[in-house]
Amino acid sequence: MYPTRLNLLSVEKKKNLDKLIIAQFIKSILELFLVVICFCAVFILISQNIMEIFYRSLSNNSSLVNAYYSSTNDKIKYINNVLKDANDIQSEYVVWTALIAELTDTIPPEITLSSLTMNKAAGQFTFSGLAKTRESLIVWQKNISGLNCSGACRVMMEIPSSQLTQKNDIHFNLTATYSPL
Repeated sequence: MYPTRLNLLSVEKKKNLDKLIIAQFIKSILELFLVVICFCAVFILISQNIMEIFYRSLSNNSSLVNAYYSSTNDKIKYINNVLKDANDIQSEYVVWTALIAELTDTIPPEITLSSLTMNKAAGQFTFSGLAKTRESLIVWQKNISGLNCSGACRVMMEIPSSQLTQKNDIHFNLTATYSPL
């Protein structure tokens, strides 16, 4: 059986008690909410402290890594500079061998060269030597003027009229110019 409850309180006191129960409930909810906020705040502070410790450790390790690998970085910079210098030197390199071979193929047997000077900056060849006949010198001029350096350049040579006045044993000093195609 159920026990009977006697309620001897007045209606006004009952309303006050209902209000008091609601107030106590709201107070308990607020206390619980504040406890949760406090736990969250403590958790955030602890996690911030852990993150700061981790950051300090990471920055110390990265500075140690930089110090450890600085010699390797210096070696890499040195090698890069050497490669850059080698590339600069290589860009100034000219393959003269093929051009000299073509030039010497144009020389008739009656002509003897005593010197050949090449000037890359001016784009000139200077030939000195002895031609046995005037005709061989003219043939050489025609041969060398038709030379196209394997398609890389064109060579032009003019014989001064002062050197064509002699018929035999002509000592010459001629300048030929070449220009890229």
